[in-house]
Amino acid sequence: MRYPSALAAVLLVVTGSARATEYLQNGSFETGDLTGWTLTDPSGSTFVEPTTFGYGAQRGNYYVYAGPPSSAPGVLSQIFADVAGDSLKVSGWAVGDTFNLPNSLGDVSYYFDGVSLGSPDLSSGKWTESTFQVAATGSDTFSIRFSNDNSFNGLDNFSVANGVPEPSAWILLLIGLFGLGPLAATARRAVIAAVFRSSIAKLALGSGSGSFETEPRIVNRLTLEQAFEGFRCAGRRFFDMRHV
Repeated sequence: MRYPSALAAVLLVVTGSARATEYLQNGSFETGDLTGWTLTDPSGSTFVEPTTFGYGAQRGNYYVYAGPPSSAPGVLSQIFADVAGDSLKVSGWAVGDTFNLPNSLGDVSYYFDGVSLGSPDLSSGKWTESTFQVAATGSDTFSIRFSNDNSFNGLDNFSVANGVPEPSAWILLLIGLFGLGPLAATARRAVIAAVFRSSIAKLALGSGSGSFETEPRIVNRLTLEQAFEGFRCAGRRFFDMRHV
């Protein structure tokens, strides 16, 4: 059959090119130092430590252990070139000291081009991830501002990357698009079911009209996200069938 061979060729092209671009250098400090970063800390209280020290790395062998005072917070930053208009995912991990309360959690804040993205809640005493979506301008700056008057904070595994779908998502989508025989119908049914469930939910909340449209009209009004999910379901069904 020609469909599987054509699908394989397209998968090689799409998954080979659909890779996220990471813009930060040494985002997890695995060089054992601050290579790639610019540090501002007049107090000299920012260090890169091995995972055997203090909190231990969130992942990997090294992390930042920092405790500059709030009167002179520390700042780690990177400037990088990207593609203007791209959607970027910003993420990172931080941890605060819950053993020496009160006032030892410290403060960690994230910035993109000088605009505050937010601060993590460190009250759990565990590594806490923060994620944000931002728009690239062509040349951008990511910064971490941190201080702790009574203890130290941990910082680790930072990333700024464009939002290219994972290869697995492309694979499932393309398998659904190619159909592979009865899978085209499976995808269509999955999408219709998704719309049906959405309609049921709206009725339960009192926001629906109480009437259902015929199947062709429902399909014609599908959103891109619903269609994508339907084809993904078809692709996943294909893999399930192959491994039974």
